[in-house]
Amino acid sequence: MPSYVKCRFCEEHIPMSMKDTLVKETKVSESGRRSNWYYHQECYPKELDKREFLRREREAKDRLNETVKKIYNLKFDLPARWWEIISDLREGTNRYQKFWKKRYKAGVPFDVIREAYLLSVQDIEWARMSKQFKTIEQELRYGLAIVQSKINDAYKKMKAREQQEKINQANEKMIAELQDDVEVEFKKTKRSDDYRHLLGDD
Repeated sequence: MPSYVKCRFCEEHIPMSMKDTLVKETKVSESGRRSNWYYHQECYPKELDKREFLRREREAKDRLNETVKKIYNLKFDLPARWWEIISDLREGTNRYQKFWKKRYKAGVPFDVIREAYLLSVQDIEWARMSKQFKTIEQELRYGLAIVQSKINDAYKKMKAREQQEKINQANEKMIAELQDDVEVEFKKTKRSDDYRHLLGDD
């Protein structure tokens, strides 16, 4: 039996004597095998943030996948070569430079790429009708060149939409607060102006 456990986030080895100070998660595999994963107290919130980030990334990637398949009316999976280019765009790497380094999620987010595709629909449709492509991969790569020219426009549109949503939320909050104030004011006025109890029964 090992004399230490490993934090699954930072991968530091921790003596077994300190195991009780760690956060423990029990994982169950498809075969039913149970295993314990340990985290430093300070590492566990970071692990949860990482999982949430990866969940959002998967969802955004799925939305992009469905959007592109719909634009090209595809019933099959998109080619691996196309995904490689998309991955480089997302990571912010350029594998065609002489000395390139693999980066991690430092490029264009999947949702921005998707927005750029939506902005490019008419140009892509025009290219598909006017040009002769030998393969779907060639067609997708041409479309991707159009999309890359729309990335800045996609960022601007999403930023404007985000700002508009914030304005709408602020307006809704202000209207709700004003309605609450009017209701309280009305109730107070009604109560203070009601003198019938002073007049008696006749």
